[in-house]
Amino acid sequence: MQCNGEVDTFCAAIKETMTKLVKYLVFAFNLLFVIAGLAVLIVGIVIRAAYNEYFEFVPDGIFTTPRILIAVGLITFVVAFFGCCGAIRDSRWMLFIFMVALGFLFILEFSAAIAAYVMKGSISESIKNKMDSSMDNFDKEGKEGVTRTWDALQADMHCCGVDNEVGFLDWGTRFNFTNTSPNVTVPSSCCMKVSNDVEEGVCPMPEEGSFVVTISQKDAGEDLWKIGCYEKLAKGMKENVGAVAGAALAVALVEIVGIVLSYLLYKEIGSRYETV
Repeated sequence: MQCNGEVDTFCAAIKETMTKLVKYLVFAFNLLFVIAGLAVLIVGIVIRAAYNEYFEFVPDGIFTTPRILIAVGLITFVVAFFGCCGAIRDSRWMLFIFMVALGFLFILEFSAAIAAYVMKGSISESIKNKMDSSMDNFDKEGKEGVTRTWDALQADMHCCGVDNEVGFLDWGTRFNFTNTSPNVTVPSSCCMKVSNDVEEGVCPMPEEGSFVVTISQKDAGEDLWKIGCYEKLAKGMKENVGAVAGAALAVALVEIVGIVLSYLLYKEIGSRYETV
């Protein structure tokens, strides 16, 4: 905004008011930006931690978006510093760095959101393939990670096996039994309860150093979790991937506002130097 004439109090007052307004908006944006950065940092950490125990079943690249959110959340505090200081000190170079950084973060988060939405469509098949292929390695020497992952999943989600209507039958390939076998051998984490006391609805304690139990198939319906784990894990993971993508996209949109406001203040400061 240019004021004509040597003395134009009204025009100068309007110009000063507009400059202050943009400054306050930049401050307000930075506050919102820091809150958003903290939010995505928390989302990234929570999602990363939630599925860390199930790493054997997690599709390749599933942790990429949460890692990006964690990085963005940390970088946000540094970027916000340049925005606030640039506005306070009328520093064009700090505002320029602020705009460039926001542009970089926008591209990063927008790309992460798109990648997450694309991955959401193929996540179910990938999880199922990993679960099916890992069953043969349960309770095998050198495959302790697989054993721990299956035990954590089945105990946490109260499920057994992959997606069979009678979940424990999925373990038949690994432990050589069928739906007509008198006994079944399954991970102890498939049991609703494990105890040394022999009673209905309770599995016996596994032998020392073992992670499996053997019970009669007629008791399996009362002693074991019936539902397979695949549907529960896939549904929860797809929901969380969607939440991560939504958070990344929301912050990316907020950053566009920051770029526009910073540019307006950047130009206003520049026009003042030009008229001096």
